Amino acid sequence: MAQRQVNEYPVGSIDSSETWYPAAPVELGRAGAAVASITVGTATGDNGTGSGSNGTVDNKATTTDGNGSGLKVDLTIGGNVCTAIAVDADAAADGDGYRIGDKITIAASDSGTSTAVVGYIASLEYEN
Repeated sequence: MAQRQVNEYPVGSIDSSETWYPAAPVELGRAGAAVASITVGTATGDNGTGSGSNGTVDNKATTTDGNGSGLKVDLTIGGNVCTAIAVDADAAADGDGYRIGDKITIAASDSGTSTAVVGYIASLEYEN
């Protein structure tokens, strides 16, 4: 039986000749992902500060402080403020190029609230 040769290297060195990945590793939060979930910001005013009509506001465009684009959301308004943000059900509405933590904004004119609604990307999904 053939003996396998094992190379010993000092701590901190890397022998990449024995590293093999069947697919490139995925690092969460890297650009290029579609949005899976969004949280409403917790800073004062992030929820749209009143004047909203209770119910659901569907298919609203967003802006971001990151590099993502194409995200459309549905807002749940309760107590005249935004209580939840969800990715719109349309398959093409989940955007692309987002990172976890990206700030998204829905204009007051779209949200129906007194001020813009602010949310943050909480999770992503990578599509093949």
